[in-house]
Amino acid sequence: MTLLSVIQEACLAMALPRPTTLSGAATPLAQTLVQLSAMGGKILARTHDWEALTITVDINPQPQMAQPGHPPAGFDRFPPQGKIWDVNRRQWLIGPLSSAQWSALLNGSQVGGAFYWTRQRGALQIWPVPSYSDLFRYSYVTRNWVRPEGGTGSTDTPAWVNGSDVALLSEDLLVLDLIWRFKQNKGLDYAEDMGTFEREKEKVMARDRGPSIVSTASDDYSFDDTDRPYTYPGMVIP
Repeated sequence: MTLLSVIQEACLAMALPRPTTLSGAATPLAQTLVQLSAMGGKILARTHDWEALTITVDINPQPQMAQPGHPPAGFDRFPPQGKIWDVNRRQWLIGPLSSAQWSALLNGSQVGGAFYWTRQRGALQIWPVPSYSDLFRYSYVTRNWVRPEGGTGSTDTPAWVNGSDVALLSEDLLVLDLIWRFKQNKGLDYAEDMGTFEREKEKVMARDRGPSIVSTASDDYSFDDTDRPYTYPGMVIP
């Protein structure tokens, strides 16, 4: 569903004139709807770790602590308990470390031979310094929830640009969200519409990730399908 169709459906539900275009001489009504939809989409993107916004990437590391280009452009956050997988050794890197833990590590508090990681000034740092032959993998949630018409993941953006842009989020949620935001903006009663949106959002979020699987074993498993429990050396922090 495009931005134009989201706005047209919301207008139909509210008995408002349906715009035929959002470019050039768009009406003040259409401009308001675009702004409100952009606001709602941005908030919705951060409400949940949506499967459509979760991206897995590889690190082909440089032989240095700071890894250029990681996290990538468009990075918003790591999923809960975000981890980095050592593909060659088939174990998780230890982290993310706090600033104090990272300082202690670099000052000689490392125990064992595993890799450690942290984020400093927006860049991923890995220690010990990896080599070109290493390979790491991790997932992150992007802030880019809009895809231009005919675009690919590399062209996604964090906001609407054109009426033909397509949302990577649930179109139904965007319509319901726009309805209550518009009524709120105009000083109308919006409580029931907001409640409808919130109930539907909970349903969509539950379907997005599927049912939880309860395990009585360790919750730390390999990144692939082998479900092999792992252990790793700890750290000594003064």
